[in-house]
Amino acid sequence: MKGPCDATGFVNPWTGSGIDQGVMASEKAAVVCRAACDSHDFSSEKMSIYKTLCAAQVRRTNWRGSWIKALDCMIPRGAIFPFWFKFLVKRFSTIA
Repeated sequence: MKGPCDATGFVNPWTGSGIDQGVMASEKAAVVCRAACDSHDFSSEKMSIYKTLCAAQVRRTNWRGSWIKALDCMIPRGAIFPFWFKFLVKRFSTIA
């Protein structure tokens, strides 16, 4: 992930979009901000929790995307997808 959770780190390798990652990041930011407000602690240590949460989300998404891309490379162009391929794609696409 580049920089301190900048937008370039939120591209979803599965869809090529970043909207879903951006929404998830904003939810994490809201949680961290709420916790900081509740505790009156706006230190960089408290705010760094956001970066940790975002990095974990990006790692999970990239892991999922790399597995789906590897599965896609296994199937020849024009071939009918076997049942296990559809099952795995569906399974990986629901892992957040």
